[in-house]
Amino acid sequence: MSIQTISSETMLVLQAMNLPGVGPAALRKLLGALSISQSHSDSNDIKLFLEKKLVGSDVITPEFKANEIVMKCENNDIQIISPFDSSYPEPLTLIDDYPPILYVKGRLNSLSKKSCAVVGTREASKLGLSWAKQIASLMAENNFSIVSGLALGIDAAAHKGALESNGTTVAILAHGLDRVTPSSNRGLADEILANDGALVSEHAPGVPPRRPEYVRRNRIQSGMSLCSIIVESGGKGGAMHQGNFTKKQKRLLFCAYPASDVRGADDFNFEGAKKLMSDSGAIAIKSSDELKSIIQSKEIDNNYGVISKISRSLV
Repeated sequence: MSIQTISSETMLVLQAMNLPGVGPAALRKLLGALSISQSHSDSNDIKLFLEKKLVGSDVITPEFKANEIVMKCENNDIQIISPFDSSYPEPLTLIDDYPPILYVKGRLNSLSKKSCAVVGTREASKLGLSWAKQIASLMAENNFSIVSGLALGIDAAAHKGALESNGTTVAILAHGLDRVTPSSNRGLADEILANDGALVSEHAPGVPPRRPEYVRRNRIQSGMSLCSIIVESGGKGGAMHQGNFTKKQKRLLFCAYPASDVRGADDFNFEGAKKLMSDSGAIAIKSSDELKSIIQSKEIDNNYGVISKISRSLV
């Protein structure tokens, strides 16, 4: 990759993010006037708008910092996109706290496919791991890209389920893409990339893992997906944050809920599913037939279509 491969609008966004006192929230407010979710405003208007905001600042500093990030990305085969680029996931533009910049390693077109997030606990039971693979595999066979977080346990099983069905899978990471965590899943990350998937982050190369970012990345997992399926979870943890974000974003939320007579159910942690059903209106999935029925009913696609239509009318 080279600097020239980045759109001029995205380069300006990257520069604006490096202005003193301008964080993602301030930049989202700054960009709000551009109706970025409506097939991208006229590029000249975008450039003029952002250039005016950069005038009067120490322009050399944000330009230098932006170029420094671009060079780091070039050295790590990382691409940089913003909502002004057609490769930016459209569903993600509809959430309030979308990332102004995404860093992507792998196939950009993998972000354009309709997606389903499949996540859960790191301390998964054998049944949970099996169900995660089966659910991801079934969704992949029905043309959904599988989004998860590359964590141990359910996340890794979901990625593997998609790959085993020759599907596409995308991993959202909570740090710069110059590293993979956990390091034990480096091989899985390579497999995702080798099979036309992608690793995605809102953080530039060199940004280390921080605990709060593991929570915040859940909003991206749910935000770029038409639905989320929580396979197994305790009453607290990342999967529960995923459920909360999914509800806030008005996407469909499902949770795996195997029958008590299913082999291995005694070791399956139902605490998270019960809480999500009670507090967030999650829909229980008790068998592959139920999931197939949901897919065939087009309920997931129709729900997102309604949300998209409402959101566009508010721009």
